[in-house]
Amino acid sequence: MRVTKLKPLYVLAWRPVVKDREELAEACERSPVVQAYADVLSQDVDAHAGNIAFAWDEWQKLEKKYQAIEVYGYAPIPTLVGVWNDQNLLIEAVPWNAPPGGQRSPDGRPAFSMNKTNQPEGYLYFSRWFEDLLKHALQTEQSVVDRKERDD
Repeated sequence: MRVTKLKPLYVLAWRPVVKDREELAEACERSPVVQAYADVLSQDVDAHAGNIAFAWDEWQKLEKKYQAIEVYGYAPIPTLVGVWNDQNLLIEAVPWNAPPGGQRSPDGRPAFSMNKTNQPEGYLYFSRWFEDLLKHALQTEQSVVDRKERDD
């Protein structure tokens, strides 16, 4: 029987504050960066802080459940969010969102996907940016701690 090793699906999740998971949402609520970013997305800061913590927790659960998923945290402010593996790339843009009453919903940000086979140049171009961010995440203390927690 031939066993095929799955290629990893890399997920980079924004973790603007290095704290324990239980304290992440509370710490985010006090962060001026998170407050400013909530304004960009036209979200309530408490809801935005909760979304950051929730996304981290949910990706961590999936990482523990599926061996092929690797989740890393990073601190720089994101402008594009990506999930990718060696064949596919899904990118969500984080543009300015109009204040309440505007024409866009905070939950409907634009996204696009590409495949290494069908769009090789685009896949290569964008995957390099995300690989650079992955390298940065791997070099930060929080990612080292997070990887250690996962492996325990």
